[in-house]
Amino acid sequence: MSSYHHLTIEERENIYIMRHDGLSINIIADKIHRSPATISRELKRNNSIYSPSKAQRRYRNCKTNCGRKAILSIVEALKIIKHLFLDFQSRILESS
Repeated sequence: MSSYHHLTIEERENIYIMRHDGLSINIIADKIHRSPATISRELKRNNSIYSPSKAQRRYRNCKTNCGRKAILSIVEALKIIKHLFLDFQSRILESS
């Protein structure tokens, strides 16, 4: 089973410098010990003039927006808990 590690800002800067120097995707991949497909995807994903800082911002933005979304907000959850607690409390008082 292989594990995937996201590109770091340093790797993105190296890609930028080496690409600017005219190196091929395969040579860049060899130098930073990544797959040529990873380098190719990174360059395609940021298809205008490649900028490591813009690529890193895009990554962080996507990362913060990923994952499962909350079904209830904290405020809604607290309202439901309060309602259930008060209902439970009133039932106990009625039964005594």
